[in-house]
Amino acid sequence: MIVDYVKYAQGAGLPSGVIPELEGACAAEMQIDNSMAHWSHAFVDRIRERTGMSINWGPVAHWVRRQVIERVFGILEKRGFQRLVSTTGSHPRDVRKSDPVGAAIRHQIELEEIFDLVDVVIANFNAHGTSALGGKSPLDVLRHYVTMDAFGFLPRRLPALPSHVPDMTTLVEKPTIRGSQGVHAIRQYAETSYARYTSPLLAATASLIGHKVTLHINTQDPRTAKAFFRDGGSLGTLTAMGVWGIKPHTMEMRKEIGRMINSGKLKVLAGEDEITAFNRHLFDKGQKKRDRQKGRPTISKETTKAAHYARSSGDLPQAGVPMPMPPPRPAPVPAAPAKGPSRNPIANSSKPQAWPSFLPPPNFRGKRR
Repeated sequence: MIVDYVKYAQGAGLPSGVIPELEGACAAEMQIDNSMAHWSHAFVDRIRERTGMSINWGPVAHWVRRQVIERVFGILEKRGFQRLVSTTGSHPRDVRKSDPVGAAIRHQIELEEIFDLVDVVIANFNAHGTSALGGKSPLDVLRHYVTMDAFGFLPRRLPALPSHVPDMTTLVEKPTIRGSQGVHAIRQYAETSYARYTSPLLAATASLIGHKVTLHINTQDPRTAKAFFRDGGSLGTLTAMGVWGIKPHTMEMRKEIGRMINSGKLKVLAGEDEITAFNRHLFDKGQKKRDRQKGRPTISKETTKAAHYARSSGDLPQAGVPMPMPPPRPAPVPAAPAKGPSRNPIANSSKPQAWPSFLPPPNFRGKRR
C-alpha cells in the first residue's frame, strides 16, 4: 500500500527488481552488526547453509566498516521517521518532539505504513546519484558492472530445495509417534510445541508407535507440518489437533500460550479456546494498565501484542469492550502574572507579540543556576 504522497523516484527499486540479470540472484556476503541476536546458530547456520553467503560482523565500535548501512539509517531518520508527527526527535530537547505517543494514536499510524515508508526511502536511495560514485546511483554502477561482458559477471542463483530439506523459515522438530491400542485406544500422533499433529494415514498405522519422525513446521503458520521418516521418505502432511489446526497463529504465540496455561497464569473460560482466552487476557491486562495511566495516551506492550496476535488469528477479545480512543487532554491554564517586572522579553516589549505556534511556550519559573 503506497499512498500518493510517498512515491518512488524514477528508476528506484531494489537490484533484483529493476535489473533483469539479477532477478533471483543471491549476494555473496552479508554485513551485520555485533548484536547478540546475530550470534545465534539459528540465524547464522541457517543463512550460510541455505544461501552460501559469508557473514561479516565487522569490528566493534567501527561503524565506518558499514558506512552504507549507517548512511541508510541516517536517511531513514532525516527523510522518514523524523518527519512524521509521531517522531521522538533526535535528542531530548528536539522541538519536533511533542507527545509522540498521542500523535501516533490520534493520526492512527499503522505499522504497514511505516514499512511502506522504509521501502520507498531505500528504493529511492538506490536510484540517487552520489559524489562518491561520480554522480551515478548505486543501481547505475551495479547495472554497468552486470551488463559489461569484460567483467565476466556470473550471478549466484540458489538451487531449488529438495522436499525433505527445510528452508530458513522452517522449524525442524523430531518427536516420537505416540498412541495406544486396546479398549481405550488412542490414535497415533506426534506432539511438539504444545500441539498434537496427526493425519488419517498416521492415525491408521499403529506400527509407527515409538518411531521418530521429522516435522517441518512453518513458524508463521504452524497449523500443518510436513512429516518425513529418517530415510527421507514422506509421511505426508499432518494437521494440528484442536484449535491449533483451525485458527491462524504463529509458533511464538502458541508457545507463549502453552507456557502461560502450564504455569496457571491463563485460564480458559467456558466457551473459549486457547487463542481467544489469550487475546482476552492481553486486552484486559492492557486495559488495566491504561486505567492506571488515567486515560493518557501510552504505549502498552500487552495491547500492542494483543493487536498483533488478534490480527494474525483473526480473533477479537470476547470479554470487555474495545478500548476507546482517549479523550483529548485539556489545555493547560496559564499561570497568573507575577508582580513586578517580568523576565519574559516578550512581556516586557512595548508591542504585544504572539509566541510562534511551532515552538513550545517558554518556562521562566525554573530554578536559578
